[in-house]
Amino acid sequence: MTAPARTIEELIGADRAGLWAVDRAREYTDRDLLDPDAALRWVWAQADAGDPLVLAGPGQVWRLPDDADPEDEEIDAPARVLLIWARLEEPARVEVRLVGEDGTPGVRDVLLVDVLRDYTLTTWMPWGAFADDPDPATRPGPAASDGEP
Repeated sequence: MTAPARTIEELIGADRAGLWAVDRAREYTDRDLLDPDAALRWVWAQADAGDPLVLAGPGQVWRLPDDADPEDEEIDAPARVLLIWARLEEPARVEVRLVGEDGTPGVRDVLLVDVLRDYTLTTWMPWGAFADDPDPATRPGPAASDGEP
């Protein structure tokens, strides 16, 4: 697990980070019957450690460290950069867009969250992530062919 290059507060701001942490802690309180205060402390500790099981969510960009080779079989890395579109549960998975070495967005895929352990969270655009994606076929939400505006 690689710690984030910047803190959650630096990535999304203190207010949003607080709201995110409370929401994530509530999920663990509801699902795992954890004490709310203990769940919140645990979420913050895991976020500070860079744990993708807690952190992974829509609007995030995860990058391999510069010295890591995506072709290395010991690193289960499908691409140098992953854009997260959605978080799926049971088992914990993420819907991602793979980004090639040249920065060109590639195919979409669903990966186990565990794959992110070799990556670092570098950017987080919560609430409206990737809305400016120039390719309507890959933008979250209704496809252009659905007749939706």
